[in-house]
Amino acid sequence: MTTTMSYEENATCSTGCGLDAEIARARWQQNKTADETASADKSSTPDVSRGVNQIAVANIKDLSAVVSQLRSLWLSPVEDHRGKLRPVEDAFKQAVQLIVDGAIALNNNHDRLMPHGYVSPDFEGGIRIEWVRPLSSIHLVIPADATETYLYHEEGDVYGTDDDVTAEGLASRLQIIND
Repeated sequence: MTTTMSYEENATCSTGCGLDAEIARARWQQNKTADETASADKSSTPDVSRGVNQIAVANIKDLSAVVSQLRSLWLSPVEDHRGKLRPVEDAFKQAVQLIVDGAIALNNNHDRLMPHGYVSPDFEGGIRIEWVRPLSSIHLVIPADATETYLYHEEGDVYGTDDDVTAEGLASRLQIIND
């Protein structure tokens, strides 16, 4: 049985409440239209949609943490001595879409929550999201052009790369991560 709470009730819950991923996705979709693109001046701080901000602070176990890290990366300085810190818009949007849709697929198809992961820049305008555990790891790589996205997975001695990354494929691979 699924208990439905209002978004506001779930957003203020502490651990244990669990915001239904479908509500988060619907809220994100609803607010996506309010998303403004960054100004032509790439040195300015880009806007983040209300939906991304709301998911980032909604206390959805580990999904909020990953989206919050994505948001922080998006709001970071354009670059530093290592290279580009802020991802390009296409990579950012694809990362948020894959993570939110992946969380929904993980919940609906595998009865699991999104595991805690770590977000980092690739210093060329792309994004890496990694779920690393002692016996397994998943690495989602979204380059700046967002057309060569791939998923590297490793479980024990078995490893490989998925070139056709979908939310369902991500959810399937994330099953092996145990929190």
